[in-house]
Amino acid sequence: MRNPWTPKKEVRLKAAAGVAPRVYSFCLILQGASDLTPEIADALYEAGCDDALVGSRGGVLFVEFDREAPSSAEAIISAIRQIESAGVGLTVVRVEPDELVSTAEIADRVGLNRETIRLYAMGRRGPGTFPPPVARLRSRSPLYRWTDVAPWLAHHGGTAAASAIAELDTAALIGMLNAAFDLRRLALRAAEHPSLREALGEIDLLITDRQGQLLAIACNLRAPEATGSVPKRPRRTRR
Repeated sequence: MRNPWTPKKEVRLKAAAGVAPRVYSFCLILQGASDLTPEIADALYEAGCDDALVGSRGGVLFVEFDREAPSSAEAIISAIRQIESAGVGLTVVRVEPDELVSTAEIADRVGLNRETIRLYAMGRRGPGTFPPPVARLRSRSPLYRWTDVAPWLAHHGGTAAASAIAELDTAALIGMLNAAFDLRRLALRAAEHPSLREALGEIDLLITDRQGQLLAIACNLRAPEATGSVPKRPRRTRR
């Protein structure tokens, strides 16, 4: 299975670019429509999402990208801006592959078997310092932060696991973007409920700097920037 954090291929450096673009694979989960219509597909294509496969499942739209860019940040953020500026009322609510992962997902990403990861997590293999889970603690399948787990595996999981940290910056970026999307969604609710507005004020006192950074990201997402035209490729859709 291909590591979702790793660019699929290298492409030749253009003469004056300075940085060789690569192809990054990721998926954006959308809200604003429950079904994929020809109008939505056309609008996304015209907005620049000609390198994506658009689909819907269970009333949720998603767009899977294979985007060429100098960095994962440019690839993902340009895709978000294009979708939110397409003029069909769509907003991005999630970026995948998510930073939160189960032991099964960890195993798939690094190419180790699931039992090995389970033993690492239980302290029965390795030095016993595996990063603790951060969500669903009482579940049989707790969740871990990829940005915590990947460096640990790079030191203790052998050469196969070491390759997993190649795109840690991408993992951190996706974690920041998903936090910003959550904040944007909850901020809209806070505007409608006084009790939430009061709670937000208390939270601001505790995490002013971090919240300020996330709000800045959310603000940028609401103000899409124009992108240059690119050669069109055949449109892809999936239901």
